[in-house]
This record gives sequence, C-alpha cells and structure tokens, in this order.
Amino acid sequence: MIPNHKVKALLGQGQIFLNPTLSESFCITNLEAASMGLLVVSTKVGGIGEVLPENMIIYSKCTAEGFISAMDEAI
Repeated sequence: MIPNHKVKALLGQGQIFLNPTLSESFCITNLEAASMGLLVVSTKVGGIGEVLPENMIIYSKCTAEGFISAMDEAI
C-alpha cells in the first residue's frame, strides 16, 4: 500500500509499469503510470486498449512466459 501523495514520486523512478492482471476490468494505475511517461505492460483484459494509444502499451499473454516476452520487448 502506497499513500496517494507518494505515488507520483514512486512512478517517477521507473520506465516500465508491469500490470499482470487476469481479471481487472479497468486499471486506473495503468493510466497513472502512462501519465508519468512509463511504458505499460499489461494483459488485454478490460478496456485499457481503448484508452491508451498503441505506442504506450505492450500486451502480454496471461502466463509467466508471456510476461517475460512482453518485458523483453519493453526493455
């Protein structure tokens, strides 16, 4: 758990945001990460693809191998 006032500083330390969700309908943290300039790696659940442009997100399959592959692409 991160207090709201510390989220911006924490996200500002990264370049990639990994969201390995299997069922979340829409993840606000994906938007928070993207607004800080992070590349988002996430699954294709929910409507994130309708909000973020293709150059801001890499989709992953819901497997360990899928996340490894997506993170390799992101890096």
